[in-house]
Amino acid sequence: MASSGNQFGCDISQMDQLSTTFQTTTTKLQEAVEELTGRYQGLNWQGPDSEEFQQQMIQSQLRSRIENVVSAMEDRRTKVEQNRERQMQASA
Repeated sequence: MASSGNQFGCDISQMDQLSTTFQTTTTKLQEAVEELTGRYQGLNWQGPDSEEFQQQMIQSQLRSRIENVVSAMEDRRTKVEQNRERQMQASA
């Protein structure tokens, strides 16, 4: 971010890259959850340990934690895009 006296600004292309990075990273996280879930469901694993693992890690804890991270990253991406638009308007 450039600053000269009371003037502030940013490099629009860097903001675009940051937004894209947020988007691709959230997509990768979502895909990872689906892959892990699929691999678990494909296991020949029976018994109480399997049921506990499924309940705690796949159905609730793991998925909800990753969904929280994805949501936070999507919020940050939105903020980046809003700031980018404001910068473009100010520079016009």
